[in-house]
Amino acid sequence: MEITAGVSEVAGLPWEPTDAEQTVTRVVMESMQTAQRMRAMADAVETRALALGAAVAREQTVRADTSSQYDFPFRSMASELAAVAGESKRAVQTRMANASVLVSYSPVTTQALADARITARHAAVIREHGERLADEQRAVFEERAVGFAEDASRGMAWGGSGCSSTPTPVRCSRSTDTPPPRRRDGSSEHGMRRAGSRPAPTPPSTPTSTTPARTPKAAPPGSAISPASARDVTATSTTLPGG
Repeated sequence: MEITAGVSEVAGLPWEPTDAEQTVTRVVMESMQTAQRMRAMADAVETRALALGAAVAREQTVRADTSSQYDFPFRSMASELAAVAGESKRAVQTRMANASVLVSYSPVTTQALADARITARHAAVIREHGERLADEQRAVFEERAVGFAEDASRGMAWGGSGCSSTPTPVRCSRSTDTPPPRRRDGSSEHGMRRAGSRPAPTPPSTPTSTTPARTPKAAPPGSAISPASARDVTATSTTLPGG
């Protein structure tokens, strides 16, 4: 009888949440949504910072008038950033290259990440597939891919006013299509170098001594660094709590 009386206080079934549990659940969900937003915004800040570091190294390389792909400016910048990030220089070089491509060639995706409308994983997939395309094709692909990613995210992480009360998982599957053929130097037909010539890059945790780190490709015309470039990074970082 005592158990029956206790259950009757909750409408219907013993596992249905009480009012207090519903309140706590809402707080938990709001906290997770906030964390997701902060994570996406922080990823955008870091991406832009890495791209700016790559741009600095690129200009130093131009001044040095060297054609080496594994030149000192990039290695030096990667070493500096690796010390801050607590990662290997090799891993940071690859991240610099990826960030440079994303910021320079996929501005819509970069801004969507900064606005916390998509996740860093979405941005990485869009960059990976978009970098294989010509400029005109990439612009169309990016607009559609970002829209798809936003729709996929809505109802799980933030979604603004359209956020569902019941989060659903977001799966960001990698395409199983065969990647385009690569040249002997490991670059694709779009001219971007990856870590080695294999379709899948070597994980940073298990680097091989014979596989060079990816080097950032040249930025589009008119994208040279300036004081405004640094302001873009710092302005984004100040939008984060505590910034």
